[in-house]
Amino acid sequence: ASGDYFSFATSSTWDPTNYQTISFYIKLKTAFSNPNDNLTLTLRNSSAVQLGSSVVLTHNAYGFQRTNITSYQKISIPMKDFGAIGGSSIKSLRFTANPKGNNTLNFRIDNIFLANFQRFSLP
Repeated sequence: ASGDYFSFATSSTWDPTNYQTISFYIKLKTAFSNPNDNLTLTLRNSSAVQLGSSVVLTHNAYGFQRTNITSYQKISIPMKDFGAIGGSSIKSLRFTANPKGNNTLNFRIDNIFLANFQRFSLP
């Protein structure tokens, strides 16, 4: 149903300042039948209050293909897309389902991770 959500929480809070992306894998069990079906991702503090902006995962955003039911899709979202959250204490990542009409969004999420890309210069 629209507005249904689930969250992944860490054992302690973390500061997003030194991370460039948050990534995860999604496996659709059924296609998102309406092109406007989407998931909204938000970062939350330990009181479940949203920090920064929402990120909307819809067809063709962040490499997501709404009809790919055969393989896991890697989704990588730049941390900057969540807004000015540096210095925040993040506790969880919330996924909110936003199906259109009577659609059901049926999927799996796996391997959520943060990435910090550092540049190295050769002498």
